[in-house]
Amino acid sequence: KKLTNIKFNLPYRTKVTLLITNSYGKVVDKLISCVQEPGTYELEFFADGLPKGTYFCHLVADNFSDTREMELT
Repeated sequence: KKLTNIKFNLPYRTKVTLLITNSYGKVVDKLISCVQEPGTYELEFFADGLPKGTYFCHLVADNFSDTREMELT
């Protein structure tokens, strides 16, 4: 199994969207898109069936966004 744990922390209640895209910008998975309470979260991303390559994890919450690169080997 190809499994990655994605952790993030929210300082206050907000809508959160967490997307995984490939190197072409195509969304391959939407892990979450809902309002979350403050706290620390850990989501599992199963990459089974995806080809090797570079993927990106996009976290968007209120006026904050962050993108992390992931390499699938």
